Amino acid sequence: MKNTYRKEVSLKTLSMQWSNCVCAFDIRVLQKVIVNINKILNKSLPPLWDQLYEKYRYELDLSVAELIEIKNPEKNIESLYQTLIDRAC
Repeated sequence: MKNTYRKEVSLKTLSMQWSNCVCAFDIRVLQKVIVNINKILNKSLPPLWDQLYEKYRYELDLSVAELIEIKNPEKNIESLYQTLIDRAC
């Protein structure tokens, strides 16, 4: 059986990397971002345009928007997706 290595992001890893950062992230929201990153980290993903509105992409974008405290994150993600689609055409 082939031994596979799975990359994974953890709160401990991020804490070590961001130890010099003066950030005050909500730990629950940061954990949600980590979970969403880990869901797609080892997937073979299609081009960005084909990811728009997919559940895994939306959940990741929403959790990042919440982490950086964007007001009305759902509305802003919808607007971002629509802008990307309009520019692609």
